[in-house]
Amino acid sequence: MGGDREERKVVISKSREKELESQGWVRQFVAEEPRLSEAVELYLSLGMEVHLEPLELDEPQEEGQCTECLRGSRDRMRVIYTRCLSREGELEGARDKKG
Repeated sequence: MGGDREERKVVISKSREKELESQGWVRQFVAEEPRLSEAVELYLSLGMEVHLEPLELDEPQEEGQCTECLRGSRDRMRVIYTRCLSREGELEGARDKKG
């Protein structure tokens, strides 16, 4: 099962993926509406930051990986990334709300 996740991982450029990971973003999954909005709402309700990336299907694919089924929905699908809000950011937000 873990191998399947690795195979599906090549849908944005490797350099962009590395850049996001270095900033603390964790890749979750690819979705389109209505699941996209539902997932974003859920992650936000859990106190996480959410970042969406467009699909990059023109990137070279790993051997045996097929993305043909994604091509028709390419403009609607996004890769969801999340990261936990930093404790410092949460504290600053709480101070701002107190006025």
